[in-house]
Order: sequence, then structure tokens, then C-alpha cells
Amino acid sequence: MCEENLPPIPVQVQVQQTSIVWGVLAVVGSLFCWIVGLVFSIIGLCKYRKGSTGRVLSWIGLVIFIAITAATGYVSYVAIGATKEAMENIQRDHPEFTEQQLLEYMRDPANKAEIERYTQESVNAKFGI
Repeated sequence: MCEENLPPIPVQVQVQQTSIVWGVLAVVGSLFCWIVGLVFSIIGLCKYRKGSTGRVLSWIGLVIFIAITAATGYVSYVAIGATKEAMENIQRDHPEFTEQQLLEYMRDPANKAEIERYTQESVNAKFGI
């Protein structure tokens, strides 16, 4: 058969398939590597028109990215606060330590159990446990 007699491939079918691929990549990327999910979500949102399946999936990927980022930020905030509070409690219990001695005390592996206890107490206090 001659290629001239074949009907042209509709462009819209190719665009729809591609938009689904970008959307799926956005969702999967947000679950496993959130920065990749953000990039794919932005590409999917910018590239395709309203109402397409790929655009919806890109929005889902963006929402997953935002949720993971917020959860990571909250956990980091609690961890930093608990560490700071643990240091303050150690300093309260050992007023003879200078700041340098306190840092050396925290770095010493022999004190690991005590530091973990202080940190766990701080985390429990933050969450009201």
C-alpha cells in the first residue's frame, strides 16, 4: 500500500496519550521522588488544557507533593524543637557545663542513651504523650 493513501493520524489522540503519561509520571514521581513529581506536575499542568485526564492526574501529583512537603516540614520542625529542648534539659541538669562542654557531652557515644532519653521526653511532651 502506498503511504499517500493512508489517512493522517489524528493529532488529538497523540496529545491525549501524552497528557496521560505526564499525569501518571506526576503521580508516581510525587510518591517516590517528590521533586521529580513537582516537575512533572508543572509540565502536565502547563502543557494540557482543562478537563483532560492528564491535567487531572497532574493536579493529583501536585497535591501529593504539597502533602508530603507539609508532612516533612512538620516532622522536621518537631525534631528540631525536640533536639533544642533536649539540649536545654541537659544544660539544666548539668549547669556546670559550658557550651563547648555541652557539645562534647552530646557527641560522646557513652552518653547516647541519656541523650536519647532526653530527646524522647521532648518528643512525648510535644505530642502530649
